[in-house]
Amino acid sequence: MHVTITGGFGFVGSHCAEYFKEKGHDVTIFARHIPPFMESWAKNYDVVIGDIKQEEPDLKGDMVIHCASVNETKGKTLADFIETNCTGTRNVIQSCIANNVKKFLKVSTIHAYGIRPGIITEESSHHPETPYGISHMLSDQICMSYANKIDTTVVRMSNTFGPPVNPHIDRWTLVVNNFCLQAVKTAKIVLNTKGHQRRDFVDIREAVRAFDFILKHNKYSGSIFNVGGECILPIQEVALRVAAQHKKRYDKDVSIILGDKEETVTGFMFSIEKLKKLGFIPKENMNAVINSLFDVCEKI
Repeated sequence: MHVTITGGFGFVGSHCAEYFKEKGHDVTIFARHIPPFMESWAKNYDVVIGDIKQEEPDLKGDMVIHCASVNETKGKTLADFIETNCTGTRNVIQSCIANNVKKFLKVSTIHAYGIRPGIITEESSHHPETPYGISHMLSDQICMSYANKIDTTVVRMSNTFGPPVNPHIDRWTLVVNNFCLQAVKTAKIVLNTKGHQRRDFVDIREAVRAFDFILKHNKYSGSIFNVGGECILPIQEVALRVAAQHKKRYDKDVSIILGDKEETVTGFMFSIEKLKKLGFIPKENMNAVINSLFDVCEKI
C-alpha cells in the first residue's frame, strides 16, 4: 500500500513514516523542504516538495495521513493557524479527492475540545481556548464536510511524548520530553505551575499504532477518534517519575522546583472508549519511554 504523509519531517509525521515503512508500505513524505538534519534519514523515503497552503498540492497514494500543521508553539496569530491548519487541510483533502486517494486521516488534538473538568468523549461540545485549538476544531469540521466524497477519519491526540526520530526535531516543549531534557542537562526540573493539573499522556509510537488500527478496522467515513494513553497524571507526578528514573539510571538526584501559578482545571478524563470498542488495547509504558528520551537527551 502507498501511504503519503504530509508534514513527514515533523515529530508526529516522521514517526508515522517510520512505522508504516516498517510495516512494508511504500511511504511518500510531502513537505515544504528537507531539513538539513533530516537529509540522511530522508533518503529512505520518496519525498515530494510542496506546500499545503497552495491550492491543489499534488498528493497521491492509497491513503494520506495529514500531519502538517502549525503547532501550539509556532503560530503567532489566529490567521497564522487558520492559513495552514484550515485552508491547508482543505487543499489537502481536495487534492486527495481529485487524485482518487482511498483513505484520508487527519491528525488533530485534544485542544479542539478545550481542556476542562469532566469526561471528554468524541461527542463532547467544543470550547477551544486558544487559536491552535480553534483552528483544529474548524479544520476537523472541514474534514467532516468531505466525508461523503472520501473515506475520512480525524484522530484527536492527548499529550504526546517520546523521543523524536532526530534530536533536532524541536518538540522538547512537550511536558515529558522537556522534563527529561531538564533532568539530564541540569539535574533539576522547573515547573511553571504548582503541578496539580492532570493531563492524559500517550507515547507517540502508541498513538501511531492506534492510527494504523483505526485505518484497518473503522468502517465509517466521517469518524472522530480520541487517541490517548489512559495515563492520566498530575504534572507534578510526571516530574517525580522522571526524577525517579533519572536516579535509577544515573544514581543522581533531581531537584523539582514548583512554580507559583495554579491551573484552574485539575481534574478531567480523556475517554478512548470508542477506540477500545473497535478492539484497540492501549499499552502504558511511560518509564521505558522516559529512558528512551534520556538516550536522546544525552546526544544533545
